[in-house]
Amino acid sequence: MNKFKKKRVQELILKLINPSCSEKTFLNSKIYDQEFWDIFIKASSANLLLPTVFISMKRKGILEIVPEDLKNYLNEIYLINFNRNKLISKQVFHLSKLLNSANIKHIFIKGAGLLVSNKKYALNERMIGDIDILIEKKKLFEARELLISNGYNEQDYDKVIFTRDIVEIEKRHLLRINNEKYICSVELHWDIIEKKYQNYLSIEKCFLNAITIDGVKVFNKTISWENAILNHQLNDHGFRLNFLHLRSVADIFNLEPMNTSEIISKSNIYIKHFYSLLSVYFNKYPNYYYFKSYLYKSQLRYNLIQKLLNILLQFNLFLRSLYFRVYLFLFSKLFRKRVFNNRNILFLRIIKLFKKLKF
Repeated sequence: MNKFKKKRVQELILKLINPSCSEKTFLNSKIYDQEFWDIFIKASSANLLLPTVFISMKRKGILEIVPEDLKNYLNEIYLINFNRNKLISKQVFHLSKLLNSANIKHIFIKGAGLLVSNKKYALNERMIGDIDILIEKKKLFEARELLISNGYNEQDYDKVIFTRDIVEIEKRHLLRINNEKYICSVELHWDIIEKKYQNYLSIEKCFLNAITIDGVKVFNKTISWENAILNHQLNDHGFRLNFLHLRSVADIFNLEPMNTSEIISKSNIYIKHFYSLLSVYFNKYPNYYYFKSYLYKSQLRYNLIQKLLNILLQFNLFLRSLYFRVYLFLFSKLFRKRVFNNRNILFLRIIKLFKKLKF
């Protein structure tokens, strides 16, 4: 596979989904052969960007460069996603009324929040998996019981959940719940990033800066922008992997404040690092970490570097998970009881955990 084309596809997708980028970037290119489109679709699909690239091409008037069969395919994906998002939007408003009726302090975040605060972009372009809701911590289980009493149920991933009501506080959200009457699962969050990073964006700041649109609580634009970057950098490991996840980049492009460069200069290392990587493609963004951006270019060119970073991250996460469960075994009577009563299931889980390590 042509390495130049792989790198070029990444660049073209980023410039395509950037609303401020000129269509001339694409019309002047002479690399649109079948191999290019194969790589392009694979990369766009892997990053959940098919509706985004279709609408971006349509908006910039460059659908003429797309083969007819591919154009029809993208249009079909777009319509399916658009209709799904309309149903999710209705569910968001229903959930909002339900939580408001019980005086439960909450904010719709991520894709669900964008459906309200940035409706045109999210409805047409965003692919949404779950409805994420930030709940005031003291009301968290009250919110879960409220939804369960209104037809929601926890998804039965496993018959035995060793860490139920023990480890949930280690995570940022409860188990997903769903309702057969609605299209989307719901995740109730009490945190948006790990506690050790909350000085960068605290829960108190989030609730203080929440706004109400059509009766639904969401982040204001600045907080949405900060949260999208920190979620990419910390929760999705963009900082550790020194990499850009393109779906997150699409959200961030659509949330950028007017004076982006000025705000970046006063921001934390994670925001500066994110834009340093983007500066590889866009000169308008400042580069604060020249070594990191150089390493990123090398990762794009040599897959082995990216694979190595992924392996190191997986191993780190594995050790953290192992350490926490050993800690629970030593200090939690309930956890030990579940282990001894379900040894066969535990053995299968351990095998499954090792299989996730793709060295």
